[in-house]
Order: sequence, then C-alpha cells, then structure tokens
Amino acid sequence: MTTNNKIPATVRILTLNSAKTLRRALESVKDFDEILIFDGNSTDNTLEIAREYGARIEKQFPGRDEPNIIIQDWSEMVNRVIKATLYDWVFYIDSDETASPGLVQEIREIVSNPEIKHYIFQVPNKIIYNGRVIQHAISYPGYQDRFFNKKADVHYEDSPHYFLAYDEKKYSIGTLKNPWYVYVDDNDVGLKLNFVKLTAIKDKDQTWWQFVRWSVFSKLFGIVKIAIKASFMYGRYGFKDSIPPKFVLAKMYEKAILFLYLMRQRFIGPLKIRIAQKNKQSEPRTLG
Repeated sequence: MTTNNKIPATVRILTLNSAKTLRRALESVKDFDEILIFDGNSTDNTLEIAREYGARIEKQFPGRDEPNIIIQDWSEMVNRVIKATLYDWVFYIDSDETASPGLVQEIREIVSNPEIKHYIFQVPNKIIYNGRVIQHAISYPGYQDRFFNKKADVHYEDSPHYFLAYDEKKYSIGTLKNPWYVYVDDNDVGLKLNFVKLTAIKDKDQTWWQFVRWSVFSKLFGIVKIAIKASFMYGRYGFKDSIPPKFVLAKMYEKAILFLYLMRQRFIGPLKIRIAQKNKQSEPRTLG
C-alpha cells in the first residue's frame, strides 16, 4: 500500500561512495513509494543520505564488508535488483543522475492507469553542463529502456554494457517524452580508460567476422558519424545551446583509442606470445 500519495513503483539506484551526488538524485525521485538502494559497501555517508529519504538498502555483495566495484556480471547484479523490488513497475537512474519533474509525472500517470498499453518504456536523456540544460547534442534523444513492468518477464543480459531483454514480439515498447538528466563537467572530457579496457576485455574472443564488423568498421565509422552529426548540429543550432565541441572531440578520441587498443589486443598481443614461445623452443637445453 502506498502512503502520502506516493507513486506505487520502485526506483532502483546502485551506489558506491555516492554521497556527493546521491541527495540530488534522491530528491528527484522522492515521490516513488519505494527507493531501493543496492550499495557496494560505501565508506562515506551514502547510506546516511539514503536513510534520510526512507530508502530500502540492500548489499551488492552479501557477505562482504569491504567496498567493491562491479567489474563483471553486471547483468546478474541488476537482475537481483529486479527480483528484490517491491513493485512490478520499476524505474532506474544512476546515483549521479536525476529524473525530470515531467518524467516523474508521466510515470505517475502510467502507473495509476489500470489499462496497461505498454510494459516497457524507453526514456530520452538530456545533459546538464555547468548548471544549464543542453538542448542539442549528438547523442540525443539517447533513448534507454529505463521504465518497465516485471510482468513482461524482463531481464538483463550481457556485461558490462547490459541491456533489457524481453519478448519483442509480444510486448511493444512505449516512448516517454520527458528526460532523465545526465550531469557532466569539464572533468568528463578526459578519456575513460576503464571503459576502454572493459570493452576490450569483452571483445577479446570475437570471431574474425565480429572483429571486422564491431572492432574495425563500427569504431572507424563511429568516428566519421560523430563528425558528420556534429557538423550538422552546429551548423543548424550554433554553439550557444549545444554541447561544447570539446565533448564531441573527446568522444571521437575515445573511439580512436579504443580502436587502437583493440588492434593491439588482436595482433600485437598474440604476436608477442608467439615470439616468446618460439624463443623458448629455440633455447638450448642443458644437460642435468
């Protein structure tokens, strides 16, 4: 039973030492009846803030007390979160994001309507940079399946870039109009090496066809696509309300570094192993 006109739905948030941004996130979703925090054993005041908002707190790694970063099995983790939710309707944001007031109202209206038209909804995003909403970016609308009903037998697959899986023939997807917000600052211009390494590890066992398609063509075409989209965006809207060019260049640089990393992983690494094996085989044997 909901109380105080709360939305009968669950919002889930993963946390690990998220005190710096968590209050902002929780304030945006305080109208949800259940706020479910899955925490990686934070050592700051993350959990104190969560309790202020009446959140239910669960551990990402039961049986462990030290802080833990999720490196693998992301899908297994978030599937556990789904099973733990009190309500069938589930929405999620990250601890450094927020839901817009319009998005919260849309969700309230959907949940309160007894006639369910869609069980999965894709939600657009918008970027907030230096306190202002960026109206134009190459990533827009940036739809993600962030709001769904568990009765559609949804589950997450893959890692680290997990996605929501469901019977697409049986369930059509709805689209919400209002966004969730992603906050960026000048520190986000730097290359995300962890992203590069995790992606490279995930792709290390590709077939040659997969390698050519995803590691070569996709990455190089991605750089070209970003350049073309950015040119059209700045040409049409100018720079005032658009994402600053440094973020576009950083995205292109990230893809270029990932491409080079994947090339090295595919060719240089195995070559070094073969050379080492050859040298070992050619070493003179000593008599005992």
